[in-house]
Amino acid sequence: MIASSDRKGFASIPYPTPRDVLCAIATDRGLRCSPSAPGALAERFLGQIGGLDEIDWLKSPAIPILLDELTARRGLRFIKRRLGQFADDVASRLNIPADAIDRDYLNSLFRDSLGTVDPDDLSSLVFGRIKRSFADAQAAETWLSWAERTKIVRRGIVVKCSHCGTEGEQWRPMADLAPPISCRSCGENIVKPFGFDTLNFRYQGSGLLTAVMSADLLTPMLAQSFMHKLFAKSVFGSYPGIEFWDDPANKLPELDVVLLLRDGRLIVGECKNSASGLREEDLTKLWTVADRLDAAMTFVATLDEADECGDLWWTDAPSTRKHVTLTAEHLYELDPIAVLGDDPLAKRSRYRARGPARDATRGELISEHSKHLKDRRQDFVRTIAIPWREEEP
Repeated sequence: MIASSDRKGFASIPYPTPRDVLCAIATDRGLRCSPSAPGALAERFLGQIGGLDEIDWLKSPAIPILLDELTARRGLRFIKRRLGQFADDVASRLNIPADAIDRDYLNSLFRDSLGTVDPDDLSSLVFGRIKRSFADAQAAETWLSWAERTKIVRRGIVVKCSHCGTEGEQWRPMADLAPPISCRSCGENIVKPFGFDTLNFRYQGSGLLTAVMSADLLTPMLAQSFMHKLFAKSVFGSYPGIEFWDDPANKLPELDVVLLLRDGRLIVGECKNSASGLREEDLTKLWTVADRLDAAMTFVATLDEADECGDLWWTDAPSTRKHVTLTAEHLYELDPIAVLGDDPLAKRSRYRARGPARDATRGELISEHSKHLKDRRQDFVRTIAIPWREEEP
């Protein structure tokens, strides 16, 4: 709203949103665009945690492992390990390289075959396990407080039905603990669901977090955050998961990340959870869509470290368009910046600490992330500790 020229009131002037501008750019190229199903899920997750800046809470090499365990079905880790062994055996029998088999694709087929996740099928973690993902207990408590506040992790306990025996062990959220507690299996009331002197809390990922991890959306969101921060002064908008098409029946391959720069140029990327998931056809699809959009830059990203990425990850683009590879050493950087004499997009062999370009080990990065979380917690406390609130009844 701005003052109107006749000074008798206000006039509304619509300001185009980044999404409007992205759609206009697509239209200029004879295309239409919309969020893909995974992209809409990622946007919902980002909205629930408070925006892209809140992804900092997940920027640690230990966090993806923790989130996997918080959202894993019972026994899933064993099954995944067996799937990997089967893939190695097939590669050996066919006399092909082990990385020629797409393990991410096998895992996705397996997850899809499981259908809808039942909360009773999910594993739950004790605080002691969660604490191992951080430098100290205070950092773990800070992270859990944020995760519970944003409703991506739920606290509960495991109750055991005396009628069902071991098959009656069930995880229940705190909201369901008011007596009487009925067994989901046999329907009988659980007479003594709690211990005599303690409640052993266990934590479980929410349905939304489970869906995000099942769709392998952590890598796109970390890559989006890294690129958005790095090009902060030039970025007008960024999105996880966008589809472009000129014919609804013949859509172009989905882009995992799209950044819209203020001058109208685009940066597009393809993301894989693991280095073994990238195929030559993935690069071909990425560059085909980039050509159609006249993108300024392309990138590929993975949560694996650079030394785990094969030669395909370092393939040059067939055109003069800049193409870069982002690995774990990039994606877990809290504040990516470009300093004189340093290329923040170059291949890295070490993690990078905050501040001036300084290498860090995995352990040092976890400690730094834990300190960052505690600092953010203090900032949050200061914002809510308003003096006049103490005077309210």
